[in-house]
Amino acid sequence: MARMRVLVLMGGPSTEHDVSVVSGTGVVRAMNPDRYNIHPVLIDKDGTIIERNLRGEKLYERIAELLD
Repeated sequence: MARMRVLVLMGGPSTEHDVSVVSGTGVVRAMNPDRYNIHPVLIDKDGTIIERNLRGEKLYERIAELLD
């Protein structure tokens, strides 16, 4: 059976940007990659898509930079 594709958007030009990034990261980490084809998308505060990388370290490094 094919894995369901899931797009997880996080961040964006909101005052709740940091909360969204933390929540979205938690969702991605909690999902089972054997069941789901997970596509996290991080959006900067100016609305720019920064990274789209399946559970990639680059995404998590960039998230850490944004939250510092």
